[in-house]
Amino acid sequence: MACPAMPNPVHHIELWTTDLVATAPSFHWLLTSLGWRAESDPSWPQGRT
Repeated sequence: MACPAMPNPVHHIELWTTDLVATAPSFHWLLTSLGWRAESDPSWPQGRT
């Protein structure tokens, strides 16, 4: 039985780094390929959601 196509099959990915500025470009291609778009979260100024 085939699974129906899911528009957003990834629910949550958590990546930790000590240097977000240096690390972000290396993950940008992967995250944008999965449909991720950067958003701001005022309660978490050090990170990205």
